[in-house]
Amino acid sequence: MDEDGDPKGARSATAQPYPRRSAAESRDYLMKIGSVALQAEISIDTLRFYEREGLISSPRRMFSGYRDYPEDVLDRLDFIKEAKGLGFTLREIKELVSMGVKSTRECGPVTHKAQQKLAEMESEIERLQRLRRTLRKMVKDCDGRCLQSKNGSVRKNGSLH
Repeated sequence: MDEDGDPKGARSATAQPYPRRSAAESRDYLMKIGSVALQAEISIDTLRFYEREGLISSPRRMFSGYRDYPEDVLDRLDFIKEAKGLGFTLREIKELVSMGVKSTRECGPVTHKAQQKLAEMESEIERLQRLRRTLRKMVKDCDGRCLQSKNGSVRKNGSLH
């Protein structure tokens, strides 16, 4: 898994998206897993992972065991990619999906989640800024004159600290 929770090698550099059909046309059009992965520019492993995690619905299976995906799965995969691009975790995306959200442009639930994400980021930025101030002070106070003794205590200008 990579840092986004996707299986390694999840993106295909050679994928070329195909034109999509209208909703009426796509109702009866089914795609195999390789075609979906290619059009969505993700790996087959990622598609299976999203299915296992409930981010996309399980497609119907043919007698042969092949998955047949409706074309509208591409819209869901686009939503997942957009949401990930905005910094949402897969768990947060799953929450949005379970609320029926279909686009990152839907104001209600997406805005609420985005506000929560923004608050988390601001809190983390404040924590990192405090850490930076502490480290800068430590470097300034030491100014390269600290010596570590054999027992691990630190000596500055000859006195034990």
